[in-house]
Amino acid sequence: NQLSKTLRKLKTQNKKLYTLANVDMMTKINNRRSYFIKSEKALKQTILNDIELSVLMMDIDHFKKINDTFGHAVGDQVLISFCTIVNSIIDEKAIFGRIGGEEFCITFVDTSIDEVTKIAEEIRNKCDNSILTIDNKEVTFTLSLGLSKREKNKNIDEILQSSDELLYKAKKSGRKRLIRTT
Repeated sequence: NQLSKTLRKLKTQNKKLYTLANVDMMTKINNRRSYFIKSEKALKQTILNDIELSVLMMDIDHFKKINDTFGHAVGDQVLISFCTIVNSIIDEKAIFGRIGGEEFCITFVDTSIDEVTKIAEEIRNKCDNSILTIDNKEVTFTLSLGLSKREKNKNIDEILQSSDELLYKAKKSGRKRLIRTT
């Protein structure tokens, strides 16, 4: 009947709106808004339940050079390939999002900092050793990473600030490395 058809259309439209509001269209991961909402919710749960939370911030090294050398279409493919690599390593509990052009974050809940370090190094190594063939061009890329844990932070911005500072140290000390809180 007509009502059922209208309800199905409405449900389909709502799904599309949800995707537009929460998913980065190119990489198909959480967009900045969705990443922050989910991570803030996760932070509240970790505070209530006194469990660990850590944030890994990742930046593709010299990404502007990739775009300038090979073009933006190739740069887009690098971002998509990077997300595919990360998704092949992390589990469904991790909150993975694109927060800027070539900046990405993963929030880990109830995972020790040492375990997150292993995951981060696996991501970094897999990216370092990837050779992408895009439009008959071989493209490589590396990552710099900053990893911090909740400590006494009460909002996700404070933890991200700490991760960002560690990421900056990784870039200043030669890139292609992970620096974490102790």
